Amino acid sequence: MRNTLGRRIAFIGAAVAVALVIGASSAGCSSSKNDSGGTSSGTPTAVGTEADSLKASAAGSSGATAAMKTAVADHVTKVGGAHGTVNIYTDLTGSLGSSDGDTAKLVVSAATDRAAQEHKPVTAGAGLITVYNESGAILSNGDY
Repeated sequence: MRNTLGRRIAFIGAAVAVALVIGASSAGCSSSKNDSGGTSSGTPTAVGTEADSLKASAAGSSGATAAMKTAVADHVTKVGGAHGTVNIYTDLTGSLGSSDGDTAKLVVSAATDRAAQEHKPVTAGAGLITVYNESGAILSNGDY
């Protein structure tokens, strides 16, 4: 019973952390809608406030490299997510093995740094960040 309770508490903590990372309210966590009204699994339709927030966070981060800052500033078009995930959409056109895949890894690193700054040890390994290319294919992902 204790182990089950611990898992539930950890799951709830992860869900709260994701809501904070993507800037959603607790009501927004129960929905798969993102900040511009589209679904988090669909093709992005507009630049959203969460993309702007990630860009500002990366630009102001002392831990982000110049390459990470440039990757986020130049390529992130939308950020959404729900239930333990952060989905980052970009204007990149390549695939996993391309140089765009390397750029996507930089975006994951910047988003991971943002999560670590905002939610230090509580959320380590609690969620998944996925970066998508322009057509919606996965370019990179990582845990936060």
